[in-house]
Amino acid sequence: MSTVTAEQIRAARAELARRSLAEFVKQAWTVLEPATPLIWGWHLDAICEHLEAVSDGRIKRLSICVPPGSMKSLLVAVFWQAWEWISRPHLRTVTASHSLSFASRDNIRARRLITSDWYQSNWSIRLQDDVNTTLKFENESTGYRWAVPYSKLTGARGDRLIIDDPIAVGDAASEIERQKVNDLFFQSATSRLNNPKRDPIVIIMQRIHADDLVGAILAKGLGYETLIIPMEWEGESGSTSIGWSDPRTEIGALMLPEQRGPEEVDELRRADAYAYAAQYQQDPVPKSSGFFDPAWFKRWTPATLPSNLAHYMTSDHSLGLSGKSDFNVIRVWGVDDRKNIYLLDSFRERCHLKEALGIATDPSGKLKVADRGALALAKKWKPRVWFAEPDNNFKASVDVLRDTMLASGVMVRIEYASNHGKDKATKASAYQVMAQAGKVYLPMGSVGDTALQEYQAFPKGKDDQVDADAIIARELQGAHRAMIWDHEPERRPIDGYDRRASVKKDRQAGFY
Repeated sequence: MSTVTAEQIRAARAELARRSLAEFVKQAWTVLEPATPLIWGWHLDAICEHLEAVSDGRIKRLSICVPPGSMKSLLVAVFWQAWEWISRPHLRTVTASHSLSFASRDNIRARRLITSDWYQSNWSIRLQDDVNTTLKFENESTGYRWAVPYSKLTGARGDRLIIDDPIAVGDAASEIERQKVNDLFFQSATSRLNNPKRDPIVIIMQRIHADDLVGAILAKGLGYETLIIPMEWEGESGSTSIGWSDPRTEIGALMLPEQRGPEEVDELRRADAYAYAAQYQQDPVPKSSGFFDPAWFKRWTPATLPSNLAHYMTSDHSLGLSGKSDFNVIRVWGVDDRKNIYLLDSFRERCHLKEALGIATDPSGKLKVADRGALALAKKWKPRVWFAEPDNNFKASVDVLRDTMLASGVMVRIEYASNHGKDKATKASAYQVMAQAGKVYLPMGSVGDTALQEYQAFPKGKDDQVDADAIIARELQGAHRAMIWDHEPERRPIDGYDRRASVKKDRQAGFY
């Protein structure tokens, strides 16, 4: 019987690694992490399967959302590229991250792996001496690996585009920063490929906001294959087009209990429900215990709506440009004599501010009230005060609003809403307290349902409705002088120290 030599064993192992990305990673692990044992889990097999599908052309656009600490960057941004060079050393890969230090870190790791004795003894992919830096290195077949900050994505081009965490967790709360990241991707990503019809894009990240990059891609229906692996299984199959599905069968089963067991996961969940839902469950909307609990809100129907309500309007505004902006939101509220508030009517659309305000012109050019928008609501409900968010867009429109009211005879007093804090959560705190006390009533139907969906995501999701709705609570909390309720004051004896003053109903004062 012939003896198997060490060289034959090495060659056989090298061939297994060439054929299987998972096998390659297992063999290469000690090159980069000699002191850290590899804990292999089914989630790593799933990522490898999908990356192999990208390599062989079955998937062209892939997003991977897995919990922190899942080896996503090392697997996708380091091992995969080194593995692809075994069979196709000519491939050119561009990797981008929100932090240049992260992108260069993985570039250094990839270069260290490729130049290691283990890799060179098996495949001998030589690097060029004149292009060999921490940000870019090239091999003798003209393939290269180029690391760039995501903000400078337009300066690079390749056969592969890997985007690893395009936005920092700390920036996810900023609508401006999220919009910058998303706009750059939609405007420039495919142009960074040598052949957009053939070359793939792979995005790896945790979900951190409903409008993060993966959320924006899903909303646009761009056909990305999305591999989502939550820390805890919640009963959804999570299947993808290559025939993969989440192998767990029990609700609450963990992704890798050898690494994070029930105690560690419970600690993460209790520390920050939003962060856990987004980053670990890949769902920016927590199923429970958020800023607003849907159970706090009561619902009204025409049969249960009180008749003695004082009417007010609130509004939050947007420029409404090209469908990218937030919604313009105008609300009509009823307030009873116990300061319970009822959402009575609503306008919520992505549109130009003039349309949202309800400003129109007749054929002669004379200003008039449109059929829809804020002034149409004012005409219908005759609110005592319109509390408007004091943004520059609205302030610039006040003069034409006054002119429209004078021309149409539809008059409503306008007051700028008080801020009561700089961040959105602080501004919404009064509304949170009122809801928790059971003093907020939403209408049955789509308007109330849509509001509840947004409340549940706040402050990690869209917030235009919260911004508009929180105003009424802040004004009530501040005991605004314009808040007058139509009810008789408590009768009490009049003595020498007390005089009772009568209150005229519907009294209005202010500017128009």
